[in-house]
Amino acid sequence: IGNNATGVFHYSELETNTLKIKIVVSQDDFSGSDAHIALFVNEIPYPLYKTPVNNRPRYIYTRAGGFANNYISFMSGFNDTNSPGHLYDNLKISTTENSFDFIGGWSDDESSLISNPKTYSHAVNLGVNDNLLINDVTFHGEGSNTMSGSDWKVEYFGWHPPDSQNFDLFPFNIETNSVHLLDKAFYNGDSDSSLRLSGLRPGFPYKFTLYNVGLSGGDDAPHRRVYFATSADVNVELMDANKFGVDEGNLLTFYYIAPENGVFSISQTALITGGDATWPWYAFSNKEIQAVPPPKPPYIDNSNNRGLLHCDESVTVQWPNGDPDCFITPDDNSSGRTAVSPILNAKNNFAIERDDSTMPTFKTGSPYSGNYLAFDGNDSIIVNNAWQGGNVMALNLSFRFNGLPDASGDNFAGMFWSYPVKAYLQNSGDDIHGNILMLVYNAAGNFNYFMSSKILSPNVWYHLSFSALNNNLQVVVGNDKEGYMTETSTAIGLLAPAVKDVIIGSDYFGPTRLYQGDLDEIQWGVAIPEPATFALLIVLGLACLRKKYNRNF
Repeated sequence: IGNNATGVFHYSELETNTLKIKIVVSQDDFSGSDAHIALFVNEIPYPLYKTPVNNRPRYIYTRAGGFANNYISFMSGFNDTNSPGHLYDNLKISTTENSFDFIGGWSDDESSLISNPKTYSHAVNLGVNDNLLINDVTFHGEGSNTMSGSDWKVEYFGWHPPDSQNFDLFPFNIETNSVHLLDKAFYNGDSDSSLRLSGLRPGFPYKFTLYNVGLSGGDDAPHRRVYFATSADVNVELMDANKFGVDEGNLLTFYYIAPENGVFSISQTALITGGDATWPWYAFSNKEIQAVPPPKPPYIDNSNNRGLLHCDESVTVQWPNGDPDCFITPDDNSSGRTAVSPILNAKNNFAIERDDSTMPTFKTGSPYSGNYLAFDGNDSIIVNNAWQGGNVMALNLSFRFNGLPDASGDNFAGMFWSYPVKAYLQNSGDDIHGNILMLVYNAAGNFNYFMSSKILSPNVWYHLSFSALNNNLQVVVGNDKEGYMTETSTAIGLLAPAVKDVIIGSDYFGPTRLYQGDLDEIQWGVAIPEPATFALLIVLGLACLRKKYNRNF
């Protein structure tokens, strides 16, 4: 690496005295599973070896049987006898926490998840000359054989540069302008390839997306399966381009934080050699996540709150008819306001009657201190007289789902329900990922469907922050790791509540719309929270080893 490297191992960008070396190792466990290894130098993918048969460079190396433990050793060689040697500094070892989101169901412009053109750092349609407009976002056509721009570069290891292949003759199951993202692509059989972006804002969160389709000729299992590795905090993973079917559109996405040098890269290595082995590079986008993070839990009560649930414990009170064993989780009214009583064991039809089977479970280990509440898909909470009305409303809650409603049925799982404002978890269409849908009734009784474009993964904690103020609606969804996405809309006032109860984990008028997952730190009221200030810390090191295996080092 560096000045003395030759051939495919020589990069002019790495002719520098300071190298940031990042080694990514993904291995399920230490019991004999394979290890998949990728190397990045100053965020640029670097080949690890050449194949013995045809001398092809490879970005990702698979070590059969993996490693039995973690080993770190340092060796360096240099030919100059006057050289002072190599200095190592800033060693960091950590686990990777992010994964690729592989999303099916891309069939038109609406399902492309392309939106908000002001936030894209890159939107490129490869192999074509003309620009393409989708949902007000311009995908730039950089030329039929152009493999680089001022702030991006596609690179191949092969016997010859790839041609821009024509794919527009295939009957892809994609409509509207979106299908033209697949007109042409760079492709070269089983050759390793990479994509590099530059000019990013250091410390800012981004969402990267590859636009792809299942291709004929790859119906047998090994074909179109590649290992992807990135310079971001993402595992090395094997991805099947035909997972959702031949001719079906799909999106490969993930979130990351731009490093100090503003460079990000992704590389691919085919599972097999020969034939139709790799993914073509069709089009890609890179979107800056510009949302201001919502206030961070745990929350502090104030007089404008109508309810604040830390979900730490239950206390026993009497039912309105005097019966014992009415379980509630306390409302934090430390500001002196009147407390509400969130009932944990009421019937799901929201009659004020006891039903212990609908009671969510307290679990230890909340990321916000204390406990959290787990909803098993049959649980809910009713809070009597918890919303009295008004044209200003704020809602904050933390959630982690582990189940989704039926995408082809009544695709609503109630997280928070009040008469004017409702927050639902929806199935994104692949039975894995979800979205947040807000349903808001204005003062005239007309409803506004108001969806967050943030794609949510199961078993990950997220924040939801909603506000209605001066006829403006806003929802912010995300977390510090993946970034936050903000959507806005309008509504003239809020509907006066005919029902003044608040339901958590279900829907008052649709009690089968039950949420499955965890909730914590639930706050609602008329206060509009001030945005919290935050900092993103990027720890840079000379060497960085990351593993998929969850272990303390």
